[in-house]
Amino acid sequence: MTPGTLECLGGARNIARLEACPTRLRVEVVNPALVDAAGLYASGVLGVVISGHVIQVVVGGAAPSWAARIEAERAALAASAHP
Repeated sequence: MTPGTLECLGGARNIARLEACPTRLRVEVVNPALVDAAGLYASGVLGVVISGHVIQVVVGGAAPSWAARIEAERAALAASAHP
């Protein structure tokens, strides 16, 4: 995962739900139009499947660590917004 992955998903507020599967992230987004698939590919993902509000981001066996880092980044952003 590279910096900017969260932004490619439309930002922290655009993520309604994030789940790590064995080889992919399943992300439910508020606004799919905010997802930057090209940016996700540039960040190192292997594939992006957009189906309505559900985005599947194929990252291989590292999916759990990607999910943990995205959640940590979301938590840090939320904490800084509410000191």
